[in-house]
Amino acid sequence: MRPIVCVLLVTTLFSCQTGKNKTVALYNADSLITTQVAYLSQHKARLHKITKLGDIESEAATIPNSVKDWENELDIFRQLESVNKPVNRRLYAVERSSDVKSNLEVKSFIGQPELGKKEVEMPVKYLKVFYQNTPDNIRKIEAQYDESNTLYTGSRFLKMEFQQVYNKTVLTSYSITGGQKMFMGDSVSYNISAFVTIPN
Repeated sequence: MRPIVCVLLVTTLFSCQTGKNKTVALYNADSLITTQVAYLSQHKARLHKITKLGDIESEAATIPNSVKDWENELDIFRQLESVNKPVNRRLYAVERSSDVKSNLEVKSFIGQPELGKKEVEMPVKYLKVFYQNTPDNIRKIEAQYDESNTLYTGSRFLKMEFQQVYNKTVLTSYSITGGQKMFMGDSVSYNISAFVTIPN
């Protein structure tokens, strides 16, 4: 009987320890993007994109051919996953409010870098999730992402909008607006506006 008791005790202790080590994400942006990539690829979604770099504007309409193509399009939004890094999690204040411009509720993650050390990287300054009735029913995401290295500093404002299509949350548009300042060089601004449609 003793060996069985020992095995049960060790198993229980391991389970408790595993539970303690498991952390809950502030917001699982990675899972959201993976789901959207799979859905848009499967349904042959169309993409209409307007890009402006400085004074130069271009426009294109395409049907991304593969999961990889959609991954490339939406990969920048995976950067929002940095809010879940253990070193960053405690530096965000979580607030809930009603959107004054719509009937949506807002869950905001507001960065408070003063709570951390100077060497802590905290690229996502804020992340706002707009939803209807429940947090799972997303309508919009807004965020600011800053970055700096030895070559340049930059700031990006990211936005994604969603609708319910056959009881599924589906991306309908996104935009990326920002600028970069090169050290010992010029500044450049850019804007990408993209619209997604699902064929009938």
